Amino acid sequence: GFAVLTISYNAQRKYQPFQTAELNQLEIRSLMVALFTIYSGLYFVTEDLNRSSEIILFVFLIGLNLFFVVFWFFVTGKKALTLLRREKPQLYAKLVGLLGRKVSLSDSKALVKDRSDKLLKSG
Repeated sequence: GFAVLTISYNAQRKYQPFQTAELNQLEIRSLMVALFTIYSGLYFVTEDLNRSSEIILFVFLIGLNLFFVVFWFFVTGKKALTLLRREKPQLYAKLVGLLGRKVSLSDSKALVKDRSDKLLKSG
């Protein structure tokens, strides 16, 4: 597992296969967290750590993985909102309105018109 993750990490850094920098960064961070988690997990198997060191390492691993999950939700949520704004601008306006921000319907209609124009040009 460790070798596959290392190869994947190096390939990800070299080729950056995703369309956006955010998605490439998300993948790099996920591979780093996975590598560190697996490597650190080996210390638990070898029993070379005393009890207090195990607890410290365990808390650190939980924190690291929790940080990644929060980062993942942030990036994924941002991408979902961007997609929603482009594909369903009226629903986006309602959702953002529920969150207390104002988005004018004219902004939503402009997005719909822009999307329609692009579809007509490509078709």
